[in-house]
Amino acid sequence: MDGSNNMRSVVGLGMHRSGTSAITKSLELLGVGLGDDLHPAGFDNPKGFWEDRECIEINNKLLAHLGSAYDRLGIAWDEIKLDPEVSELRLTATQLIARKLINNNGIWGFKDPRTCRLLGFWKDVFLASACEVCFVIAVRNPASVAASLAARNNISAEKAYFLWLQHVLPPLGFMKDSPRVVVEYDEMLANPWLQTIRISTKLGLPLPNRHNALVKEFENDFLQSELRHSQFTEADLAKDGRASVIVKKTYGLLHRLATDQVYLGDPVLKSTLDELNELLRTASPAFDYINDLEDQRLALWKGVSERDTQISSLNQAVSERDGQIAGLSQAV
Repeated sequence: MDGSNNMRSVVGLGMHRSGTSAITKSLELLGVGLGDDLHPAGFDNPKGFWEDRECIEINNKLLAHLGSAYDRLGIAWDEIKLDPEVSELRLTATQLIARKLINNNGIWGFKDPRTCRLLGFWKDVFLASACEVCFVIAVRNPASVAASLAARNNISAEKAYFLWLQHVLPPLGFMKDSPRVVVEYDEMLANPWLQTIRISTKLGLPLPNRHNALVKEFENDFLQSELRHSQFTEADLAKDGRASVIVKKTYGLLHRLATDQVYLGDPVLKSTLDELNELLRTASPAFDYINDLEDQRLALWKGVSERDTQISSLNQAVSERDGQIAGLSQAV
């Protein structure tokens, strides 16, 4: 990739509820602009999501075009068939990156967990953008992710674990020649300065002064451990029968990457990743079956909802008729 124009995009990847927002926010300390057209904070993320609105819109349109959604099971698409809508979205995304880089002094960062599911699309966009691209891969214990998704979205742990896999495995083998760093959310909360140093070193971004006011604000005000409602250990995950062996092995690998016990360029690691991805692919028919069941349940729910609406309307009509009859009776 030609980085001679000194333009750099820093892309945040990771599963929902994995600290992607906090880790992306830390990029500002390293001179990365995040822009000002951001998705607003919510009850589930009061410090902000730090997600670009236009990127979210592109990803949502593409997922809908592919018949999927952010919470729908399905293997990431390495290749997405080119058609007029995909071509238009690709052009929009390429123009977006060019504009954001100019508006942010040549270095812009964005994150959206949906991107993890659409890496085949974004690879073509990054190549067309002719800028250097590097990646921050956020990771959190999947038991914590599952607990958070159950509380926020009422998603079962079994499904949450597979969704987690489908977000974290693809980025590990994506654009291998680009700088990448794996950052664990719990490690960021425990020692934010150390993680800032790791990101700076591995991505070649300038490290700020340790006593910089922005650093202090990030560490003391932005990062608040009380906003983390659950924290599980690797031992806790090992005891959870709802998590498959693939989940447990993948998290063990990610934790070692995030603590620099292994490195992404290690040939042994590549072999392990290939094995884990193949195991995940073998579950694809089960994901299709689950999606069909969820579609049927949704259709049934809509049917019941429409029936209830019709019954309510009929009851209202009967009530109005009874009122008219009562009025007529009094008149007589």
